[in-house]
Amino acid sequence: MEKYAAKFKMNKKAQGLPLNLIIIAVIVLIVLAVIIAIFVGKIRVLPTGVQSCEGRGGSCQEKSCASLGLAPILNHDCKQREDPKDYCCIDITGVSKDEGNGNSP
Repeated sequence: MEKYAAKFKMNKKAQGLPLNLIIIAVIVLIVLAVIIAIFVGKIRVLPTGVQSCEGRGGSCQEKSCASLGLAPILNHDCKQREDPKDYCCIDITGVSKDEGNGNSP
């Protein structure tokens, strides 16, 4: 009888496998849900909407950015200020206006 009972005893190490598998499956489902939420648009990873022109490295201008040799920044707050201006521009050349015109000492 003892040989028969010993034959059908369960290995205690094997009982931990389903619990580990369930924990891993739950973690994978949570990660998958976060990734889906990001792509669907429920979670904003990158900022959107109107932002400060200066906070983005630009400056508010009355003339168009192209006429000043600058690049435009979209979604800016220049029109919503006390002294409203139409354009938010940034210098992408890396040369300041004083260095580029030859007037520096």
